[in-house]
Amino acid sequence: MNTALHTQAGFSLTSIPDAMRHMMRWPVAASLMERWFKAPAYTLSKAQKTGDAYTPPTYVDESSITMRWATRFARVQLACTVLEREWNSPNGLQRLRDLIRKQELLEGIQRAYVGGAFDKPQWRFGDLSQKGSVLDKTCQVNVREVGQYLGDPLDEFYGAMGRAILKLAVSGEVSYTQQGKYELLIDTLGFYLRDSYDFNDDGAWISQPLGYWGPLGVSMTPQMRWDIPIDPYSIADNQYDVHKRYAVQNDDFASYRKKYQKGGDFIIYSDVLIKRLPQPIKVIL
Repeated sequence: MNTALHTQAGFSLTSIPDAMRHMMRWPVAASLMERWFKAPAYTLSKAQKTGDAYTPPTYVDESSITMRWATRFARVQLACTVLEREWNSPNGLQRLRDLIRKQELLEGIQRAYVGGAFDKPQWRFGDLSQKGSVLDKTCQVNVREVGQYLGDPLDEFYGAMGRAILKLAVSGEVSYTQQGKYELLIDTLGFYLRDSYDFNDDGAWISQPLGYWGPLGVSMTPQMRWDIPIDPYSIADNQYDVHKRYAVQNDDFASYRKKYQKGGDFIIYSDVLIKRLPQPIKVIL
């Protein structure tokens, strides 16, 4: 590992992406944090973080995270397996029905009552070639949280996303039963991740700890506390120590944003992992 990159100046908050990339071998996590540091100051609201409020496209990243990368991590693979098995909860089925009804109304699909029964016009529900931000509104039916801040391995998924939402969208052929209900033959599933990249404590009394960082990387083991400098190239002591680590918390990033008017939160969507089913799943709604 090359520590020479860090010996010309002191370690500060903006040095963390460099440590991620060169010491931890976390290029994805480093790129996300670099984006945050380079962007003009912007703070996501709670409603934006949950998806209940609009976020301008400038503050949405749909290219940095791939499901091919994410499924390298066992907890993401497990979440996909569980979500595929358990998506059809009562709430999931109700959301699916509501989305089909919404498409029916938007596209002006007409039910015809012929000979004492409904006819069976067919149409396609769910275009999984679209980005996750579109699937959220059209065919995403259930979610599962993946990752946690305590207990997860100290790997790049932890460094890049920490805790995210895995979403499942479905696609298939819709028709009507003779009783006028929806019949959906699901033949394709789409998995994708959504997360908010921010360092906001959202009113918590204690700022969230993010580990002990230094030129050699991060440790989660509690150590003697040195607050990390937020000023780039500052030296905490009179002598630079490559082995020294600094306590990092969300409020350090908030202080940096306030002082430099840099640090832009953003929403992350991964690409969509497509799974075509060997046999369609019939759902009556």
